[in-house]
Amino acid sequence: MRDRTAVLRPAEGALCVLLRGGLDRFSYAEMVHPHDRCTLRLERAVDSPAMVLRHDLFDWPLEKGVTLRARLRGVFLPAEQDEPGTIAAYGDLVRQPPVLTA
Repeated sequence: MRDRTAVLRPAEGALCVLLRGGLDRFSYAEMVHPHDRCTLRLERAVDSPAMVLRHDLFDWPLEKGVTLRARLRGVFLPAEQDEPGTIAAYGDLVRQPPVLTA
């Protein structure tokens, strides 16, 4: 039986989380661009069997009036190719230029 959850850390340094479902047909991966540093927590919801994946983005002090836009991506992948698919999706995220429009 495969591990149910894996954390991948590609060479660029961002955190990728790979969550594997109960039917082993699909997996879900979530990732944050390395310039949008964050803290990640996987927590059990209060009074529920649900798990909550929480990102605290921009873990540095921000000045008033500063507008920032985070780049977070979530993808569903076939279970048999979830790790290479996660790494490929992360590579695509890193290569995307920042969105500079309002």
